[in-house]
Amino acid sequence: MDGTIVDTEPYWIECEVELVGQFGNSWSLEQAHSLVGRDLRDSAAILRDEGGVDLPIDEIVNYLLDGVIDRVRRRIPWRPGARELLAQLKAAGVPCALVTMS
Repeated sequence: MDGTIVDTEPYWIECEVELVGQFGNSWSLEQAHSLVGRDLRDSAAILRDEGGVDLPIDEIVNYLLDGVIDRVRRRIPWRPGARELLAQLKAAGVPCALVTMS
């Protein structure tokens, strides 16, 4: 899904920076990019350990998920041509499924 149909990475990064900032710390773009493609629980552990986020892993994961979901509800960051492709597939009767690591 992500990177193919939509691009939510900027949303994840915004949420990471926001969360780390709430604990008085900063989170670089380099640190954010190091989390791309990782399991959410692993990312949460890194945010806790390297970002100084003093919360349990599950709370960090939920914070990130809630933040990204809220942003997607306001604006879906479609990849160029993705909506048109999905419409064409539907019109042609091609079954589709959505897959994400999250």
